[in-house]
Amino acid sequence: MVDVGAILVGIGRLILSIIVAVFGVWLAIKMFAWFTPIDEYKELEKGNIAVGIVLGALVVAVASIIAAGVSGIVAR
Repeated sequence: MVDVGAILVGIGRLILSIIVAVFGVWLAIKMFAWFTPIDEYKELEKGNIAVGIVLGALVVAVASIIAAGVSGIVAR
């Protein structure tokens, strides 16, 4: 028989993990933009590939760190 309670808890943990991950990456990008002297968004609009690579690396690095923390939420 399917345990509906366990499924709902799993879905709740998944949603919480997604919220934490998205907020963490968003916060990291905002802090990076705040600490650097250039406007990253304008540079991206101008087609500056180097800024895009740096922001992409930032997202990957922060996502790797957050993944370790979020894994504790979704683990049984």
